[in-house]
Amino acid sequence: MLKLKDDDWKKVVFSDESSVWLTGAAGRVFVWRKPGEEFKNECLAPTFKSGRETLMVWECITYEGVGALHMCDSNITGAYYKSILEQNLQATVSVLGVGNDYKFVPDGAPGHRARLVKDYLREKKVELLPHPAQSPDLNPIENLWALVKQELFKRPASSVDDLKEQIQEIWYDIEPKTVQDLYHSMPKRLLQVKDNRGGHTKY
Repeated sequence: MLKLKDDDWKKVVFSDESSVWLTGAAGRVFVWRKPGEEFKNECLAPTFKSGRETLMVWECITYEGVGALHMCDSNITGAYYKSILEQNLQATVSVLGVGNDYKFVPDGAPGHRARLVKDYLREKKVELLPHPAQSPDLNPIENLWALVKQELFKRPASSVDDLKEQIQEIWYDIEPKTVQDLYHSMPKRLLQVKDNRGGHTKY
């Protein structure tokens, strides 16, 4: 990653996934977390456990702007992740005019490392650009989700369907320049992560 220059990042497609818990009275309290973060203090909320519903979201971005947003309807196994890529990755690259020589950054979840996923990406001649584990600062999607989260807190969802609609509306309203500014920050992000030995940065 350190060898990539500013213009090189324009050919990188980032992906990520998050889950939202819709809980509490009338379903108006939600908790936003990454997969595997169920028990982190910052991801817990003082709500009722009954009636909890979970929504998993997969998304990707390119230098040209936000890409596809996929509402997952099952656990992300290798087979399901492959279907997500088939439906969303190639469509995003085509619609946004990225070209075929892009590099793809998966988020490192177990299902993404399945052999059939690797075989699919190899068949499509997609070059992978892995990033260090536990370094969310190197994925600019995290910054975009912070924006999504801010908007969601302003208008609590009343149901999972309502939450889906709001997430899609907020996501697709993100301006391309917002995404491009994050891409331009990547060289500095890498240097800061290296200086902090993989620790958190200001990003």
